Amino acid sequence: MKILLIAILFCTSFLGVAQNKTTIVEKGVKMIRTLEQDIAQGEKKMLLEKEEYYDVNGELIELKEFDEKGRIKKWEQYKYSAEGKLIEEKSRNYRGDVKQRIEYIFKNGLKVEKLYYDDKNRLYKKKKYEAEFR
Repeated sequence: MKILLIAILFCTSFLGVAQNKTTIVEKGVKMIRTLEQDIAQGEKKMLLEKEEYYDVNGELIELKEFDEKGRIKKWEQYKYSAEGKLIEEKSRNYRGDVKQRIEYIFKNGLKVEKLYYDDKNRLYKKKKYEAEFR
């Protein structure tokens, strides 16, 4: 068990420092788990801090952050277009229920709208982006 934990820590610390999209794709990283031990506070073991999940293109598709008791305190999911643009974000509660969804609309490669939906999938806020060209 200790060897497995040491291996995870080594990989996590190595990837945490060198993590970028290219490295994640080249190494075939699917998930990075971050563990933390606050020695000054007297913690005896490593605690799960966060998990980051990536797709084959190196895009972050899911993020989970945990409190000191191992409960989910932040859970977000991301969806990308074929061109690699972020088109949707979902925030979930600890049970996995959607709290908020944000949708991004692109036209001709430019973001033109950002739509906010509540936990019942009702549109409650909208942003528009306008560009001026030379």
